[in-house]
Amino acid sequence: MTFSADQGAAWGRLMAAAQAGDSAAYRQLLTEILPFVRAIIVRQIGRTDEDAAQEALLSLHLVRHTYDPDRPFKPWLAAIVRHRLLDGLRRQT
Repeated sequence: MTFSADQGAAWGRLMAAAQAGDSAAYRQLLTEILPFVRAIIVRQIGRTDEDAAQEALLSLHLVRHTYDPDRPFKPWLAAIVRHRLLDGLRRQT
């Protein structure tokens, strides 16, 4: 599954709208980014993990106010997912 730079820009616009209080934009964003989040998890650990995906979305929700609309969205999201995944793996060991 590939994700284009244009898609990342669209996600950034949705996040900016969500930060401004647009709940429909936020719902759309979460729906659209879930396959990207899952793809990162599979790439990192070699398998699907729905709990990890949900934890990553929860983390995104908790730090959504830190997103800077002048910066690319996908790297910001990918960092959140990777860090959350590593936290979860540390807890398992």
